Amino acid sequence: MVALTVRRRPEFFRHWHPDCAPEHLSERVLAAKPTRLQGLLRVAHHDLEVALSLVEERSEQLQSVFDGLDVP
Repeated sequence: MVALTVRRRPEFFRHWHPDCAPEHLSERVLAAKPTRLQGLLRVAHHDLEVALSLVEERSEQLQSVFDGLDVP
């Protein structure tokens, strides 16, 4: 997904990584991408309510269909 996005808008990413060779731009962008935890902490720094709603949303996505069945 990162490679596709970089291919579609290379000028945008070259702005942030001007010293990077075009063939390595996707790799550089992916390496600079924050983890989900880092992103959540950044959101929480600016708006705790939004961060809490993201946590709740993500926890719902982590639930398995087996959770309701009491299957260990």
